[in-house]
Amino acid sequence: MIGPSFLVCEPLICAAWVSDLWYASWLIVVVSLVWSATRFEPMPRIFRYSLRCAVKMVIVLLAALIVLLLMDWMT
Repeated sequence: MIGPSFLVCEPLICAAWVSDLWYASWLIVVVSLVWSATRFEPMPRIFRYSLRCAVKMVIVLLAALIVLLLMDWMT
């Protein structure tokens, strides 16, 4: 096979991967809201902090994904 293996995607595997992303997105929203609600009382501060927390979680998860894809590509 030419090229990295993560560029090839069978339709059923891609569908399963996308459905897993829906679970991750809802988990990020819920965890960030609960985390910020335990720290603050006013709703505007809760939403502001949860947005920052969600962005940080997405950045960490994308960084982990990039590292894993690079490791897969190198093997």
